[in-house]
Amino acid sequence: MTLKKASRKESRTISSRTAPLSQSAGVVGTGLMGTSITACLLGARHSVVCVGRNPAHLRNAQKRLLHLLRDGAAKGLIREEAEKLMSRVTISSDFSALSAAEIVVESTVEDLAVKRQVICESKWLLAKIR
Repeated sequence: MTLKKASRKESRTISSRTAPLSQSAGVVGTGLMGTSITACLLGARHSVVCVGRNPAHLRNAQKRLLHLLRDGAAKGLIREEAEKLMSRVTISSDFSALSAAEIVVESTVEDLAVKRQVICESKWLLAKIR
């Protein structure tokens, strides 16, 4: 393997050696995109609170996350075990669970009414950041 190929492969792999120190993140949305973002954040060693309102998505979020993390590990993108990474996630329907998050990513359905509701429910969070 050439040096160029080795470094490209190494740069695609998230490891404890290159990952930043763990920070707390929040994701609003537990659908496919929200859980995919959550999986990426977990793979980068962040603690994540994933908040959603859809009962079906909330029920399936843990299973979907575990699948995404195992798939990432199988492809060599994540070095830590999926089960260990899952210990860093909290899945909730309560927006107050986001209170310790240093960054929050909104990933809800593309519906203006839903996005407005999310903004209204998270105004306290925005005030905390100021």
